[in-house]
Amino acid sequence: MEATDALKKSGEPQAAGRNSQYTGLLGKLTRGLSIGLAIYIILYVANFWDWVALNFLGDYLGFYSFWGPHRPMAYGFAVLLVFLMVPATKGARRDHLPWYDVVVGLGAAFSSFYIFLHWDDAANYYAVPTTFQLAMGGFMLLATLEAARRTLGWALVVLGGFFIFYTMYGDHFPGFLLTRGYSYSRMIGHYFLSATGLFGPAMEIFTAVVAMYVIFAQFIQASGAG
Repeated sequence: MEATDALKKSGEPQAAGRNSQYTGLLGKLTRGLSIGLAIYIILYVANFWDWVALNFLGDYLGFYSFWGPHRPMAYGFAVLLVFLMVPATKGARRDHLPWYDVVVGLGAAFSSFYIFLHWDDAANYYAVPTTFQLAMGGFMLLATLEAARRTLGWALVVLGGFFIFYTMYGDHFPGFLLTRGYSYSRMIGHYFLSATGLFGPAMEIFTAVVAMYVIFAQFIQASGAG
């Protein structure tokens, strides 16, 4: 039995068992984005983008090392692909892309690309986010939780939602759970804008190490060597 068939029969809400099957222009778009993301990550690991940043981007975007801006760039493509390729429910059509998936996917991608373009300012002034940044950060957190629900199920969503709630309202918890509650502004500043939140070291490990193993494994499987 194929792995995807096993996932479908077991009812597990994982992307591998219920990804969309598009044809025509939309199918070419999703395949192109997937291949483009893989090539982009390979070039990052090969230090190609660092060379580009050092020689070209520094004069236009203000950064000379790609290690930081790379994270939101990769995340933007990845989260967009989730909303393009993983339907909201197991019973949804596989050959149709709802308008709300387009809106949420493009909105999350835009929020990520905004951090890419303003990486230095966001990382240095994350403690004083603007109203626009607060709105984008809140949207990004919700989009990330929804992407996690579609690909991994409700368990991670509940866990992540609890710790977001705990960050803001920890001062109302009893006993040893009591902690200082943080404002929405400070939470978004850390989670969305800083270099240690959503686009922090964990994202670097994923894009520089984990993603390469996934790409290599897919290459082995597609070539028949698996």
